[in-house]
Amino acid sequence: MVASIAGPVCLLSAAGFFCFTQYKLIWSGRQENLDHTEENPWNSPKFRTKITKIFVCTLMGFSITGATAAISHMVKFSAVVIRNSYAVPSLVLLCATGASLMGKKREEWDTSSDFKRNQAIVWLLSNIAMGILLSPVGFLGSTVVLQAAVISAGLGVILCAIPVFAPGKEYAFLNQQAKTILLTLFIASSVAYLFPGTAMAYGLDRASLYGSILISGLCIMQHTHEVIERVKRDTNLNPLQESLLFYQAGLSLFTRMTHLSPSRA
Repeated sequence: MVASIAGPVCLLSAAGFFCFTQYKLIWSGRQENLDHTEENPWNSPKFRTKITKIFVCTLMGFSITGATAAISHMVKFSAVVIRNSYAVPSLVLLCATGASLMGKKREEWDTSSDFKRNQAIVWLLSNIAMGILLSPVGFLGSTVVLQAAVISAGLGVILCAIPVFAPGKEYAFLNQQAKTILLTLFIASSVAYLFPGTAMAYGLDRASLYGSILISGLCIMQHTHEVIERVKRDTNLNPLQESLLFYQAGLSLFTRMTHLSPSRA
C-alpha cells in the first residue's frame, strides 16, 4: 500500500514545494524571465476572463465525461464495452475524429454562431464517447475511482500553477521532451510485449506507467505557459480548443492514478 501511493505523494509534494518557493518571485517582480516593464497581466479583467473560459470548458468536459461514465456503468453498458471487441476501437476513432475537427487552426477561428454551435456539438459528442470508453473503470470500485480522481485533480492544479508562479521561456521546450519520452516508451513497450511475464516486461510496465504521468505533467505545464503567453498578446483564442489538451492530459493522469491507488494494493 505504501509503495503504491509513494509515487503520487512524491509528485504532489515536489510540485507543491516548487510552487511555494516560487510564489514570492512572481509577485515581487524578481523572477529573471519576467518582463518588469509590463503591467502584471493578471490585473486585466479581459485577461482573467479569457483564462477562466478555457478552464471552465476543461471542467465542463471532465463533468460531462464523468457523468457519462457513471451513467453507462449504472445501466450496465460498461460490460458491453468490455465484451465487444469493436467497441473500444470505435469509441477511440470517434474521439480522435472529434479532436481533429476541434483542431481548427487558431488563425482560422471563425466567430460565427453557426461554427461555434457545430464545434460545441462535436466537443459534446467527443466527451460523451470518452465517458463511455472510461465506464469500465467503475468495476474497480468507487473508492479507487475517487482516490484516483482526487490525486489527479490535485496534481493537475499544481502543475497548472507552476507556470503561473514561475514564468519562463523554458516551458516552451517541454513539449519536445514529452514527445521524446513518449517515443522511447513506445519502443520499450513494443520490446516488452515480445517477452510477457518477465522481469524486463514488469520493469518496462512501471517505466511506462510513471513515464505517462511525467508526459502528462509536462504537457499541462507547457500548455499552461503557452496559453498565458498568447492571452497576454491578446490573441483571439478558441476556449473549447484550448481546453482540449488540459482535458486529455487530465484524463491520462486519472487513468494512470487508478493503477497507483492504495485501495488496489
